Amino acid sequence: METLRRAIEDYLYGLDPSLDLPMVAAHSLTRDINCQALAELAGLSKDSTYEIRELVSAVIAELSIDVAPLPEAVFRKAGEAARDYLAGDLGFRPAIRQVTELMFDRNYLAFDVRPDVGVGQFDDLWLLNEWIYAVDNGHERDGVYYFETSEDAEACFKAVATVLAVPRT
Repeated sequence: METLRRAIEDYLYGLDPSLDLPMVAAHSLTRDINCQALAELAGLSKDSTYEIRELVSAVIAELSIDVAPLPEAVFRKAGEAARDYLAGDLGFRPAIRQVTELMFDRNYLAFDVRPDVGVGQFDDLWLLNEWIYAVDNGHERDGVYYFETSEDAEACFKAVATVLAVPRT
């Protein structure tokens, strides 16, 4: 049920563009999670955008799924990228891009109630965002973009990733 709940959150909040929600629904059916709307969802193709959107609310209602608010879902998704980075499955720059895109593109930091409030490692998240933007656009040599070296930026990101990687309950 947890996998289905996370997939629904990712779908609702647009956190995973590669998500195949009908496939997740089909896998859920094989794990004895069952309801009429889920079976209908599992029978759709990934490209059935309108039908998927119509069925998601029915799946949530029929299975009484408790969908996390946006800040919690973004924090969870960023935590997945952080765990992949710390495990060596995701490189530093792709990891920082995923985390900063999630945090900034979803206006995560604008929410007053967030899982990271009061965690000091997140104070410099905007610096990492500016640094990766400069690197991606070839401006890292135009001046000191808050970090003298890539190693300095990675050390800062590692502190953020370490906090993100701790699963929240």
